[in-house]
Amino acid sequence: MKLTVGMSARAGGFALPTILLVSTVMMVILVASIAAAAASRVSLDSQYYNLLAKQAAQSGIARANECLQSSGYTPQWSTVGTGRDLRPNSTCAGTTMGGGGVSEYVVGDGVGPDLNIRTKYSIEAPIGSGIGSILEVVGTTELVRASPPHTVWRSYEQSLYHRIEPPQAVACPEGFAAVPGDSRFDTSDFCIGKFEAKNVGGTAKSQAGGTPYTSISQAAAADAAELSCAGCHLVTQGEWLTVMHNSMNVASNWTGEIVGSGSTYRGHSDNNPSNALAASTDDGDGYFGTNNSSGNQRRTLRLSNGEVVWDMAGNVWEWTDGTVSGGQPGLPGYAWREWNTGGMNLGSFEESFPSFATPAASAWTSSHGIGRLYSDSDESGQRGIERGSFWNGGSNAGIATLNFNDAPTTTNNALGFRIAFVPISETNCPDGYIPVPGNSLFNTNNFCVAKYETKDDGGNYVSESGGLPLVNVSQIGAVINTVFGSCGCSVISDAEWLTIAHNLANVPSNWTGGSVGSGTIYRGHTDNSPSTRLAASSDDDNGYYGTSNASGNQRRTLTLSNGEVIWDFSGNVWEWTSSIMSGNQPGGGGWAWREWNTINNTQLLSPDPSPIFGNPAAEDWNFSDGIGKLYSNNSYTSSRAFLRSGNWSDSNGYGLFSLALNRATNTGHGDAGFRLVVRP
Repeated sequence: MKLTVGMSARAGGFALPTILLVSTVMMVILVASIAAAAASRVSLDSQYYNLLAKQAAQSGIARANECLQSSGYTPQWSTVGTGRDLRPNSTCAGTTMGGGGVSEYVVGDGVGPDLNIRTKYSIEAPIGSGIGSILEVVGTTELVRASPPHTVWRSYEQSLYHRIEPPQAVACPEGFAAVPGDSRFDTSDFCIGKFEAKNVGGTAKSQAGGTPYTSISQAAAADAAELSCAGCHLVTQGEWLTVMHNSMNVASNWTGEIVGSGSTYRGHSDNNPSNALAASTDDGDGYFGTNNSSGNQRRTLRLSNGEVVWDMAGNVWEWTDGTVSGGQPGLPGYAWREWNTGGMNLGSFEESFPSFATPAASAWTSSHGIGRLYSDSDESGQRGIERGSFWNGGSNAGIATLNFNDAPTTTNNALGFRIAFVPISETNCPDGYIPVPGNSLFNTNNFCVAKYETKDDGGNYVSESGGLPLVNVSQIGAVINTVFGSCGCSVISDAEWLTIAHNLANVPSNWTGGSVGSGTIYRGHTDNSPSTRLAASSDDDNGYYGTSNASGNQRRTLTLSNGEVIWDFSGNVWEWTSSIMSGNQPGGGGWAWREWNTINNTQLLSPDPSPIFGNPAAEDWNFSDGIGKLYSNNSYTSSRAFLRSGNWSDSNGYGLFSLALNRATNTGHGDAGFRLVVRP
């Protein structure tokens, strides 16, 4: 038998047209995949380079703050006419620096292998003038060609906005100035008398009018200071040193307008006139009463936060709270000595040496206006500690002057004192309340805000974690009940609400992305899961307490810039503020939720409730950033209350800046409560 081996005409395979069709489809898919991958790579690269530009802008903000602190918060760089902007390689005055170690870039220089990226920042003149003006800080990432001349072939820019405002961490009574604390002298932020104490009807007061309260012993001065107000006391050694070292490092306190240049101002000390002087209420009139209009006799010194104090040098000697019995610094024999005199034993008074906190001061003498030391290291008798000098102190007068000449019982007409004050802090806010830094943009001083939404404890309004928030109380009812209640509290005002909201919006940890503007601000309990109001937790680390969530934007806790934690400032229940309006609602006609960045008439309300008012960067934020919306009707004329934050139900209108203007003042609601504040 013959066996034939071969292939059938119907053998398996693809026809040529089919192969071509499949190949074409695969090619299209491949091209599309490559294009998508390329687009994704371009998008990721852009995100990365924009992030680098944003980080450069943040470096610029840090530099601007450093310069502003050294100049009493008056920008020394460009004005509109000069074009001398602040850059990585410029001085605080905008002058370009040179020499080794100076670079015009924050990161890289774009030269050499693998160094084709560089970043920089530029800060022009502020928008506006003085405290409250706005700086636009532009960060730039440049991509540089590897070959000379290393030209820039692509750049990315990010703008951040920074408001010029001294850090205000304490609320001070009238006649006092806020002072940044200094751990070197064991001081937290405190208030110091802006003026030397005056005798007003037998009571010590810090005020401009009247001649200083003199002819008083150290013990009597301490008693008078304590009786002046609750929390008042005779200024301590640590407090004086905090002010002294702070002011010596502010450029505007030197006649040469640079720290160490010329003389620091030493007040009324030239015996012209030969008596103590009252002060002026005008801080711009620092030569008030001195028969001078220039030179080192200016009586005002500015702190790094922009606050002004009068007569810390000259006018009259000032008792501080310290005494010594032996152990005086210096050398044997009472005499005036320069602080940098060789061989002096400073002992426990090393902090008083000007160079203790300012190394450059080791070369400063009385010719720099800082004053001198009067002491006797052999003295064993008790002596009170005096500071500053008096109207005839001459070159011995200065902010650093220290005098051990008098016993604590000494009285004379050239020896007075200054009052200091214990400000609001975590320790003296009531239980359940936290301190809030004030904001001059909203005309608020520091105050205490309830950490939690208001609860009803047997007819008393309280701020505590346990229990459900109080609801079904009208706005008028809440306001009246707190006025006549015993808690010493009030319903939060809209200005106070905005102070807190703007503070929270600028804290990176309050954003899901970990930086301001990245992701969304935590919105609190607003997703209707569960569909009811919730109690809070006493554990601030348990911010999702009761929400059916363990991550995402439903966290109920937000952190202030001072580290304090507040619960449910967004979501859970609506919160009344004490504000009321009739007509002139911002927004358009007809009741509707509106994005804040679509409204151009928010100035109808004062203070302006728009997130953009306090933060220009917020012009790009909307409900997806968690800030909430405005519910209003510009055609409505009847009286309406301010309602803030939103409730537990699922709405993108709810968030940190949410404002509803549709509810009457005299009606309670099952989803509306309120929050309390205590003001100093």
